[in-house]
Amino acid sequence: MARGAFSDDNVAKELSNLGIIPVIVDGDVEKEAMGKYGVRGYPTIKFVSASGEAFGDLRDRSAAGVIAQAKGAVEKIKPRFTKKYTKILKAMMKMDKALAKKNYKNALKAISAVEMTGHKGSDYKRALGEKSKIQGMAKEQIAEAKKLMESSPTKAKSILKKVQKNFVGLPEADEAKKLIDEIAASESSNG
Repeated sequence: MARGAFSDDNVAKELSNLGIIPVIVDGDVEKEAMGKYGVRGYPTIKFVSASGEAFGDLRDRSAAGVIAQAKGAVEKIKPRFTKKYTKILKAMMKMDKALAKKNYKNALKAISAVEMTGHKGSDYKRALGEKSKIQGMAKEQIAEAKKLMESSPTKAKSILKKVQKNFVGLPEADEAKKLIDEIAASESSNG
């Protein structure tokens, strides 16, 4: 999957739009999954619903073939694939992509999209877990900036500006703005 059609940007985009998430399963390790889905040789590519139901095999591995078969597979389960769930999957994929790039601003936007669906399943819980980790990073940076405020206000301000930019939507971004204002007020009264 890592090569060929699945590495094609158009295929990746189309699969994302359909709410399909390609997953590689190591058959030597995941023997139970191989038995469940009747896999006898490698590579075998199956379409599996979120509930674990297999609903098709991938035969044509060209880019056009993958897209056509993916569309056909989604049509088979469309009644079970709600718009809300598709929205959650897309947001989770955006979150994962943003986190991989350490783009916390975009990760927080994606997490917010998951929160706004009102869905309280495993994706929601995972999104909140990632949000908590991101918030922890923001808190660490705030603490570092606070230590530097008197000895190195320029460095503190630089850290706080990054917090303000990268952690939009978190209380720490608002706290960073207040601390920047404090530094500015202190600089103007001292200078």
